[in-house]
Amino acid sequence: MAKMNEYVIEKLINGLAQFKGFYSQDYYLEFEDRILSLKEKVKSSLVEGRLLKIGIVGEVKAGKSSFLNSLIFDGADVLPKASTPMTAALTKITYANESSAKIVFYSTKDWERVEKFAQEYDQQFEKLYDDYLEKYQEQQKTIALSGGGYSSYKPPKTKEEMKRSLDKRIALRLVSCKELTVLSKKSSIDLYEYLDKELTINFHDIKSGLNDYIGSDGQYTAIVKHVELQINNELLKDVEIVDTPGLNDPIISRGETTKQFLRECDVIFLLSYCGQFLTQEDISFMCETLPNEGIRNVVLIGSKFDSGILDNNKAKDVKTACNSSKMIYDGQARENIDKCLNSNYNLEILKRIKNSLPPNYVSSILFSCAVKRKKGVDYSAQEKNIIDRLKEQFCDFQDDYKTLLSLSGIIQIKRDKLSVIMQQKQKIIEERNREIVADNKKFLLKILEDINIQAIQNKEDLQNYDKDKLEKKLHMLQVKLNSMRREIRNIFESSAVEAESFLNKIAVNIDREIDNYIDFDVSEKTDIKHGSYRTGFLGLKKEHYTETITTYSASVSDVISNMRGYISRCKAYSNEEFEKIINLKNLENKVKDTVIGAFDLSGKDFNENDILIPLEIVIKRIKIPKIDIEVKQFEPMILNAFSGATVKGEEIHQLKLQENKVLGEISKAIKEELRKCHVRIENVMLEQSSTFVDNIIEQLTENIEMLRKQIDNKENSIRQYDTLCKTIVEYKQIVSEMEM
Repeated sequence: MAKMNEYVIEKLINGLAQFKGFYSQDYYLEFEDRILSLKEKVKSSLVEGRLLKIGIVGEVKAGKSSFLNSLIFDGADVLPKASTPMTAALTKITYANESSAKIVFYSTKDWERVEKFAQEYDQQFEKLYDDYLEKYQEQQKTIALSGGGYSSYKPPKTKEEMKRSLDKRIALRLVSCKELTVLSKKSSIDLYEYLDKELTINFHDIKSGLNDYIGSDGQYTAIVKHVELQINNELLKDVEIVDTPGLNDPIISRGETTKQFLRECDVIFLLSYCGQFLTQEDISFMCETLPNEGIRNVVLIGSKFDSGILDNNKAKDVKTACNSSKMIYDGQARENIDKCLNSNYNLEILKRIKNSLPPNYVSSILFSCAVKRKKGVDYSAQEKNIIDRLKEQFCDFQDDYKTLLSLSGIIQIKRDKLSVIMQQKQKIIEERNREIVADNKKFLLKILEDINIQAIQNKEDLQNYDKDKLEKKLHMLQVKLNSMRREIRNIFESSAVEAESFLNKIAVNIDREIDNYIDFDVSEKTDIKHGSYRTGFLGLKKEHYTETITTYSASVSDVISNMRGYISRCKAYSNEEFEKIINLKNLENKVKDTVIGAFDLSGKDFNENDILIPLEIVIKRIKIPKIDIEVKQFEPMILNAFSGATVKGEEIHQLKLQENKVLGEISKAIKEELRKCHVRIENVMLEQSSTFVDNIIEQLTENIEMLRKQIDNKENSIRQYDTLCKTIVEYKQIVSEMEM
């Protein structure tokens, strides 16, 4: 058996590097990334008495930093949190006798590597843009020669306009490195004064100083590798907790950082906002990540549970609201997981997730309120608003320390999850160590086999073709592909037409859905009033009377809850339907059948891999948009119209009218978003109908151009391919036998 050591790693990487130019660079980059990451994991995992690594992950705005502020910092706002992405680097939190914060910058070697790949990005981008201009000019000539003239002439798109589409054709690591260099140039600092260095911040300055280093507007953000907080907290002994960038972070490099860290974690705390609990995006993330990276221990947490309680407009007391809300979210989690189970996708991990139910629910803001209540400190404006709404909505709610602490769920997480995990630390680490290599083997073997397939095919082409024949082969493939342009265009155009009818149906159902969210409870309170009045001559006679007074009231928060529920339902329904609109797998199969069907499979001059490999690359670039509407933009329409949390009498009718108006505006906004999605889908499909064949031809041309260069030294190139294939067989054996 081959041990995972420096010698084995270097042999594999250096051995493959010797054959650059004989297979795709993407394969080498992917293999290098994977095995170097595996090397670091093995090295760190074998350290005796190592820390247990716990990752806090979730989408941006899931409340990860707030959760950690409650769990570790007793509710103090130490880690930056905001409505926009703030955490720009991993923040590692460990135990120490003396509390401090250390900022770790990239090394010069790290940054040289970043700049090297950024330069490769520039070269690839320039080539792709030049190719675009060349094709554009050819199209303009064709239009002119066909009699179209230049009356409809449109200037070519600029580099900035083409950036998004061209970036999809460049390796993600190169795009990420380019992004980092751009971020660094926006800062006023001299980065070389900080590379290779570490900076320690006095603990008392952490709260005010962290934003410069891990904030979205921090001047050091681009060059910060990670931040290490060392805290004197018994809870942190033997554990390393990391606050990661959001899973849906718009900054590519930070999203990549999250994925890299997940490969090292022993346990994952996955946070999902109760307002949009355990969405398809959350489940998809788990399915795609957990099996691939060997993560077996997952704790599901519903964050911002205070909003979940307030959304429960049926319960009269807070205990009932709390319990019924948990039942609703538990059911929602099971329902969404069952939907995925029915799709037969990643059944093993889905069953494991389902067995980990029910989730835990936490409210960081209520924990902060509990801490302040105990210390006699005033609530913040946001906290006071939440407390006032809870008091208005639930007759039994009291904001005493014990009640707030219980509702926050933070103590339960410490006791029932974190404490139990720490007791099982050694067992978790041993299991993790056994799985690290096993989980990475299949990926390394797949990459090696991809290289092998490409090498075998290229060798055969070199043996069977000279430059003229290669040119003829390319010409034959181009002719065949060009001959089916109309058929491929029809496939994509038909998908665009089908999308329109689907979206029209969604719009109709969104209007109908309003009826399920239009009502709110009106409370009735009856008081008996006793009084008297005087009658008779000079008012000398006194009469007594009894009057029954009925008062009607309604809670404004019920309407807000209806709005949230309506938006959440419409988003979930729309995105579920979007998956039916353009089924990429079915689309891929249709295109494959059409393309392969145009070739004579028995012909010696055709290998279906010539077409299938570039076809699969191109089809993966197609992205279907999703609908996204935020409730916050509509809340002021209700909150600004009424001065208090409760309305009475005639105001109830006004609240009903305003609710109808706002739900109508939400429906209009969602349908406008659907219209935009339709335009985007149509644009994607129509763009693919025009460029799909061109992109396949481009992939083919690049590979054949590489072979044409190798023909000049044909015999040596064939020997190189033979050696490469033998090397791959040897390397696959080494990888198969690798162990800790």
